[in-house]
Amino acid sequence: MKEITKWAIMLMACVAQVMTGCDKQVTIEDRGSYQKLYIPQAARGAVAVAFTTGDTEPDTVTFGVAVGGFDVPTNAITVRFEVAEEAVAAYNAANRTDYPLLPPEALALLDPELGIPAGQVNSAVGKLVIDPQYLESDAAYLLPIRIADVSGQIGRYAEDIHTLYVVVTVAPAPPVYHEDLDRTGWEVASYSSHDPWEGGAEGHANSVLDGNFYTFWVSKWMGGELPLPHHIVIDMKASQTLHGVSFMNRTFWDEYTNGQPREVTVELSADGTSWELAKAFTDIPNPEGTAAGNWIRLTFDAPMDARYFKFIVTGIHGVGSVTSVAELGAF
Repeated sequence: MKEITKWAIMLMACVAQVMTGCDKQVTIEDRGSYQKLYIPQAARGAVAVAFTTGDTEPDTVTFGVAVGGFDVPTNAITVRFEVAEEAVAAYNAANRTDYPLLPPEALALLDPELGIPAGQVNSAVGKLVIDPQYLESDAAYLLPIRIADVSGQIGRYAEDIHTLYVVVTVAPAPPVYHEDLDRTGWEVASYSSHDPWEGGAEGHANSVLDGNFYTFWVSKWMGGELPLPHHIVIDMKASQTLHGVSFMNRTFWDEYTNGQPREVTVELSADGTSWELAKAFTDIPNPEGTAAGNWIRLTFDAPMDARYFKFIVTGIHGVGSVTSVAELGAF
């Protein structure tokens, strides 16, 4: 019991010593030197603004200014902001990036000045608006906004956080998938040539609608190849809204491949007589190996209405001028 009492007395003495030490006053020399302006949002690094190609709605970035230090300013302070164009190169060098400056027409700095009232340490919220309609697709930009000058009895700012960096990106829009149209009742209305040399479906124009991935339409080659272009017209029997057309390459039974469409022009018609260009496609890929079941989708720039579509092959993979297609569809 005596031992417990001794330790309790020692503990109380230690606590008293600590509490006495807290009463000591610490004097900070030149307190005003610690009073500095800064942009709070800049302390968290670059602000990211992300758009998708086709976006039209602007985005708003908020920012402000604050005073750090031991004392609260007794006078009102006004801070003016500006775009720091020369800061782009320094940022890129420090971060190993190559951002160009955000185009001025894409920016509206709604609050080029912000004030801090006397007796306060924070300003109201400022806003800058970024309009994606003036930006390129699949691109990134940098916008540095910095403290330009200050009125009031404070002339210092924090060097590392007096500039707000905004990184603006425009990403390509993900493709919208449109369901394939039902081909029931569709017919081949016309074609430039075909060559059903085996006497069956192989080579015949009607093969592009038979649902058999191993039959195909081939342009005439027996007795001499016909020159490009080659075309085939599909009658969908009713007006449809088309977002694009699709085709399937011929499936070869051996390693020999030749004549798959590489360049295709698609035309549309309401009556099968008057035609309108939908889109010309170039550099269409040629998948390796067999093509059974492998649809290639060619998307228009905008949806279009038509009853007929004409699939025109103007260039092929391989040599010669013969082309072939296993199936044709639309979506």
